[in-house]
Amino acid sequence: MGKGSGDMEIQPTDPEFVRVWNRVKGENGAPAPAQASGEWEEFLTGKIRAELQRRRDYLALGLSAPARDSLARAKKLSAAWFFRSGTRYLPLTGGHPNRYPNRPEAIRQLYQGERLSEQDYLRAKETCSEEELQLVFDACADACRATCRTLWKIVEG
Repeated sequence: MGKGSGDMEIQPTDPEFVRVWNRVKGENGAPAPAQASGEWEEFLTGKIRAELQRRRDYLALGLSAPARDSLARAKKLSAAWFFRSGTRYLPLTGGHPNRYPNRPEAIRQLYQGERLSEQDYLRAKETCSEEELQLVFDACADACRATCRTLWKIVEG
């Protein structure tokens, strides 16, 4: 925008906005590569993919409540990723449900996966120094526990 063109150039004044905007847009206005402060980048994206895979498995088994729980956890983790990197990461397309020998074995393995994820989230909460991530990890651990209870009730019948 040149001088005298009649266009207004907006200059942000909030330093926090400028910091995030520069990180999101990159130095030359092009989108910056996705980064979520290296330490938690792999954990967050791995857990998002794992939650979405479990969701596919639950949907294939016709278990809508656990599928909703997995998607909710993936969205929480994706929001944490966004606030750390400035980019959205929630790959809802692609992938196929896992194959299991039978429905009871599928539920048993998914139950064990929920328990292991709960432990992962609790371990991450303990080792993370960032309060926001601790809250996300704690909420995800609680949700895994709730999904385990749901699966238990399904088996109890």
